[in-house]
Amino acid sequence: MFRDYQDDIDDIAILYGHTSRSAKGDNRIYALAARRFGKAGTGHFESLVRTDAYSARDRYRSNLSLEVLRSAPPVGEVQRRLKDFLDGVPVALAFSEHSDLEALRRFCGVDRIVDLNFAAEFFLQQLPSFSLVRLWKELMAKQHENMSFSAAELVELAEALIRHICWKDLNDSHRKTAGVIRYYLQRSKTLFGRLCCRLATHYSDFFGDLLSLGTDGDTPPTGALFSKRRSGAPCSKANPVSDSARSGFCGRMRPFRMLSPDCRQQGGLARIRRRPHSTDPLNAARRALLSSDQYWQRCNYDRDIKLRQGIGRLLRSETDRGRVVILDRRFCDLPLAGEYLGAPMRRCA
Repeated sequence: MFRDYQDDIDDIAILYGHTSRSAKGDNRIYALAARRFGKAGTGHFESLVRTDAYSARDRYRSNLSLEVLRSAPPVGEVQRRLKDFLDGVPVALAFSEHSDLEALRRFCGVDRIVDLNFAAEFFLQQLPSFSLVRLWKELMAKQHENMSFSAAELVELAEALIRHICWKDLNDSHRKTAGVIRYYLQRSKTLFGRLCCRLATHYSDFFGDLLSLGTDGDTPPTGALFSKRRSGAPCSKANPVSDSARSGFCGRMRPFRMLSPDCRQQGGLARIRRRPHSTDPLNAARRALLSSDQYWQRCNYDRDIKLRQGIGRLLRSETDRGRVVILDRRFCDLPLAGEYLGAPMRRCA
């Protein structure tokens, strides 16, 4: 989904397939559901798949019995029906948790599948976790009754996630920086970026809603998007921090840079030629709006946790001694007061 994609997307499908970890052979899917949206119309597909390999963990995830699966339609019949249902769909979306996207791709015949677990982490970074149970509670505004999900329920959850992203994160009338997000997504020329922009700008064509989203145009980053507070003034309800500065894009994903053309496709997301930290408009806005301590706690929390974990691997007992070398100039600007965890810090270069 991070490879180039230039074709127009007029039809999409949402898939979910429960996969067995103990199954042998080419197929490991034992329950599948799908919905399609677009110009060709909408539709719903759901079926079980006959299997004999079914573990207790599989039952915990899907709440299906082995007797029911043994009487289900055979693999070939379900594949033929599903491929007829998905005829003409170039792109599918699916959750990867408790599922195997590669097995799902082989089963349904759709070449390009977008991982919705990545989309959830990309856009909903304010959540403490991205498990299916937590996403259900956030998007459905209610607690799921048990820990197991049917394939149809997870397709419903995937649709709710897509609608949430379009209405909350890519809608100009809800988020001030939506145009900037669309600008970088479109500029990435990846399937993920083009699909997000296409769903936002042609929302009614896919989901049939009469209301259209506010997508007046993609906006390049500019400092005018962020409101500044008075020097020394504390953040309060009367002087709020913008959504993007406070919670939108401060965690581990850094979406603008992640999908920029500087991303080297051969190395995936691990090889990113980052721009200087100080020139990032989002971080510049956060530095202007937050105090130094608030900025550290909010924008460097994950880095702080990883540094503590690394020190913990170095020092295993009270008698251990060691030296930690941080090869990152950004630590020079952080409010550490010359020490970290009670140990002195000294700049070597």
